[in-house]
Amino acid sequence: MFIGAWLLFLPLGEGHSQDQDYIILREKLIRERASRTFLPDYPPLAKKHRATGVVVAEVEIDQTGHVANVKILQAPDLSIETAVTKVVRQWEFKVTIIDGSPVRIKSKLTFYYALENGNFRVNNPRQFKSN
Repeated sequence: MFIGAWLLFLPLGEGHSQDQDYIILREKLIRERASRTFLPDYPPLAKKHRATGVVVAEVEIDQTGHVANVKILQAPDLSIETAVTKVVRQWEFKVTIIDGSPVRIKSKLTFYYALENGNFRVNNPRQFKSN
């Protein structure tokens, strides 16, 4: 049953586990549930230093689908860490209902910062890109 366009009911046992006050979802599921997303910029300072690599952000989503907290677990450069934190805070997600109540979600988001053929690029993981 859906209540409004932003709510989603997820039966227990489908791609998540419980961690105290949060339901932990795999990255694939959280990306599918995102209703508003943005790719982070490639900061000029990171370009200057030719910083490349993987960024892993842990994101906590409140019961209304808004990002409550972002913690960077891995980043190749402080300016990239700041850029990812800033943009992920703007993401929005569908509200998840379990057993009739909205729940808080915790998940990870991965971004790739790369220098390809002289161009700096920010990419989502290939397995999560839509066709």
